[in-house]
Amino acid sequence: MLKKMLVPFTVLSSLQIMKSVSRKRAVFPLYHVVSDDQPAHLKHIQHIRNIKTFEKDLETFLKYFQPVSLSDYLKGEMNSGNSYGVLTFDDGLRECYEVIAPLLKKKGVPAVFFLNNNFIDNRDLFYRYKASLLVEQYNLRGGELNGVESFQGMQKRYVRQALLRIQYHRRNVLDDIAKSVGFSFEQYLERNPVYLSGDQVQSLINDGFEIGSHSFDHPELIRLTPSSIREQVIQSMEEMNRRFGTKKRYFAFPFSSDGIPLQVIDELLSSGEADAMLGTSGLKDYPHQGFIQRIPMEKSACSAYRILKTEYLYYLLKAPFGKNRYRGG
Repeated sequence: MLKKMLVPFTVLSSLQIMKSVSRKRAVFPLYHVVSDDQPAHLKHIQHIRNIKTFEKDLETFLKYFQPVSLSDYLKGEMNSGNSYGVLTFDDGLRECYEVIAPLLKKKGVPAVFFLNNNFIDNRDLFYRYKASLLVEQYNLRGGELNGVESFQGMQKRYVRQALLRIQYHRRNVLDDIAKSVGFSFEQYLERNPVYLSGDQVQSLINDGFEIGSHSFDHPELIRLTPSSIREQVIQSMEEMNRRFGTKKRYFAFPFSSDGIPLQVIDELLSSGEADAMLGTSGLKDYPHQGFIQRIPMEKSACSAYRILKTEYLYYLLKAPFGKNRYRGG
């Protein structure tokens, strides 16, 4: 909410000045999808940037930052006087191959794609996408999903909100609801592939893009014990590396790294079991070079220039109070 309030004040200074004053010369934009369509599985949970907007984002990115790969950034061999940016994409959606990669290759921009092991080849579907599909069914049927009210004590007028509030530990409720109303997630995936195939992932790697893990099936990691978090992170990265023959151990936290014990992150990075771990908390001062916070670019319809300036302004306003250091759980 505070960031939204700051948007009008971004006209008071330029991005160049903000970068200079803050001394934050590396940014990590985060996207999920780029599309001119509104896929039903995303429609009710995700703001979607269209192709034209994304191309403008790239123009802004290239004007103010030198694009580099995540591996090059981690080497730390870059000119300290320059500004750098690493583009990142979560969830491994098929648009990464069909839309995003061609646009990036056209401009010579590297990127890293974070994938959920269990969703590659459309073997399963993220529970939040299932919720969006059920909301779409609810709307298409004129506000009628016969029998849905029996789940979670949903009142008819609150069905949409109730569906979107279902959390990971109760995700089976979404499967039960779908069955009760005669909707098949499996058939949807067959007719409308949501995720990258293994062959498409390999093609991205062959084109020079990097990949990392985004967990097995996008759980709420903060609900797990530290040992379980560690196990999920390591095993998902190892499986990704085995399948695609990659060596870098990159992990992007599903949802957010907020609440994850810093001890777990420090241990994984210090031991070399992870080369980089990424969250979504915007501009921060990192306790470790390999622990990176990214700037979500899909929270609003604002231009990339405005989003970046808002993040820098927010960072500068917090600086006097020592609020820019990431503290975790």
